[in-house]
Amino acid sequence: MSAMMSPLFKVAQYGVEEYNNYPIRASWHFTQQMEIENDTEKNNGLLFPKGCNFGSIKSISFTKPGPFELKFAYDEDLPGFNPILASYDLKPSAITEKDFK
Repeated sequence: MSAMMSPLFKVAQYGVEEYNNYPIRASWHFTQQMEIENDTEKNNGLLFPKGCNFGSIKSISFTKPGPFELKFAYDEDLPGFNPILASYDLKPSAITEKDFK
């Protein structure tokens, strides 16, 4: 890449694209307090398929209130590697709509 940018060298133009070798899945688990019992909901989705270029931007929107756990993990078993990339416990914000008025 530096030879392509240098005026001292003449090389063929080329590009480099990186991609992930393993699919990455996002999973979330909502827990919402009901009057008598807990109602739990589990979901997951493939976020980055195998061969997806790096630099991709993905977004996940949640409309349900309440605390939930969000995990990112490899979708395949990789011997010698921990499959979980990141795990977050998220709680609802104390800020409400009336705070912005």
